[in-house]
Amino acid sequence: MTINKLLILVFSGPIALLLLLTVINFILKKLKPDSEEDFRLRTAYGIYFGGILVAGIVIQVNVMAYVNEAADIIQKTAAGSIFEMAKTAILFIGLGIVWFILLHVLTGIFTAVFSGIKREPEEMLLGNTYYFVIKSLIFIGIAILMTPGFSLVLRWLMPNVPTAFIH
Repeated sequence: MTINKLLILVFSGPIALLLLLTVINFILKKLKPDSEEDFRLRTAYGIYFGGILVAGIVIQVNVMAYVNEAADIIQKTAAGSIFEMAKTAILFIGLGIVWFILLHVLTGIFTAVFSGIKREPEEMLLGNTYYFVIKSLIFIGIAILMTPGFSLVLRWLMPNVPTAFIH
């Protein structure tokens, strides 16, 4: 393992986690309490945050495995610069975030089908923890079940190794 690959892998993980937490914060912004007095976190909020975080980490673990494999391929080619590795890592992390957002939308659709259309801020104020447990489990299940499809997308974008065939 070269220093370039090690640097890419060491910095890609925290950057992916930081971006994931930023997207989660954006998703959960409407569910946070509005006033300073009511800043005590609700159990339903914690359950939903945990479910979203686990689903996002399932996606990002898959992304990091492909970043590692892409760094190996780029390292063995002539253009094995750290910039090529960083560009590929940024592309894969960005696709992981987009995939996470698409799965969140899909989770909202499935939750609406199974439990009816509900307004999440109202459910949070009512303390409906069961709704958020169900939604979190649906999100985690969808993230795990859709991992092979996402792997195909990442595999399709994997760098190629030019091989010369001898005739």
